Amino acid sequence: IASARAWYTKAADQGYPRAQFNLAVMYANGDDVAQDDAKAVRLMRQAATQGHRLATFSLGVMYAEGRGVARNLATAFALISVVPSPDEEMMQYRDRLATDMAPSQRDHAVQLVNKLLITGVTEETLRRADGQ
Repeated sequence: IASARAWYTKAADQGYPRAQFNLAVMYANGDDVAQDDAKAVRLMRQAATQGHRLATFSLGVMYAEGRGVARNLATAFALISVVPSPDEEMMQYRDRLATDMAPSQRDHAVQLVNKLLITGVTEETLRRADGQ
């Protein structure tokens, strides 16, 4: 695993989304590295902004659970809504989030979905969603 981490790190530093995501999972789970949700989120964001499907979904889950970022159900819902080629399990997870949101959160989530559909998942859009 140490060898995999070294290769993932090297490739992630060069901007490869698959490596960024795989390294993010290692940090999220504490596999051969100190568990670090903030670092996992940073790497997932990098991969998601490049259209990586599982990174986009996993980043949504991190927002839903408040792992490495402030819990934000609207952002979680929006990210999962724009996952490229989502599977049924992803959509079921998103639909469960909707039931946990207040009407104002759902309204905000729909606005964010529309924004993401136009711009794609961008660092700027994520910063705005985070209120930065």
